[in-house]
Amino acid sequence: MTAKATFELVNLSHSYFNNGEHAMQSSAELKIYNTLLALLFLIGLQSCAVLTSSQVDEVERFSIAASDYSDLPGAVIRMDSDIILARALYDSAGIKNLADSGDRIDDGINTYIHLNDQAAAADVAVGVIAIYVGLLKKLTSEDFTEELEQQTITLGAEIDSGIQQFNEQPGPDVDSFGAAVAAVVRAGGGILIRYKQVEALKVAVEGGQKVMSKMSSSITSLMDDYVRMNRGTDIKLKGAYLAALDIQRYNYSYDSSVEFSKTLIKAKSITPLAEKTKKAMETLVEAHTELYNKMQKRQDLTGTIETITVLAGEVQAAQRLRKEIDAQAN
Repeated sequence: MTAKATFELVNLSHSYFNNGEHAMQSSAELKIYNTLLALLFLIGLQSCAVLTSSQVDEVERFSIAASDYSDLPGAVIRMDSDIILARALYDSAGIKNLADSGDRIDDGINTYIHLNDQAAAADVAVGVIAIYVGLLKKLTSEDFTEELEQQTITLGAEIDSGIQQFNEQPGPDVDSFGAAVAAVVRAGGGILIRYKQVEALKVAVEGGQKVMSKMSSSITSLMDDYVRMNRGTDIKLKGAYLAALDIQRYNYSYDSSVEFSKTLIKAKSITPLAEKTKKAMETLVEAHTELYNKMQKRQDLTGTIETITVLAGEVQAAQRLRKEIDAQAN
């Protein structure tokens, strides 16, 4: 509704209730008058809201598309850990010298520990992004109740805590924004709650844009490491297993062959899963940037953001592969 239309409604309400000596003589008339003024106030708030409904809808689409991403990097990390330890076992079993065999096990364990340390920053980043996506879901809810308001404030605190942990890792610090979102939400209440919800949503997306690229880099670089280190790892794993059997250091059994087969499936699958996980994160950042750019001014969006649709497809494809691997190898 335009400001002119709102002004005309106000004038109409005054002309209806202020006709001579009979202005609002009953309590019923007063209630109707107050209700009408409250309605006009809400219409005014809606007309000057910081975002349009189409902009809010796109934020909701982004939160839905990104919500299934968070467990993908962890799946790659766990698979790599299993492969490293299995290769160390098979390699050591294929070495005739017992001292060298023990050293090979130690090398595998040290590599495992080193990679887990590298994964720490990515793990924190994934956690913060997951909380952020959850915050967007709350802030785009059609029914923003006081309970959701409190949950939003809690998520804001969790984001700040996660960013603090991330900043303890090597690398440039990231500015936090959870407290700013919570402050906007706390300022609402009553008939202002919906207006403040949308305002908080804009603050959240602006804050999220500042941290998204920095945090995502720790995830994409880690996936690059996994792709690089696991090229041909299935061939090496198979060779180590056969060598161990050849010198009879590793006893063949049905159970051991099943365990090896499961690890081999992981070795064959980790590179495509890491590549899909990296690509989905890059698209997630790209989609968020487009979303951020379209929220810099209040506008009615004529269509959906295509990159968000692409993101949803990439996350779904990565999740399908992860589930196929879990079904075959666990």
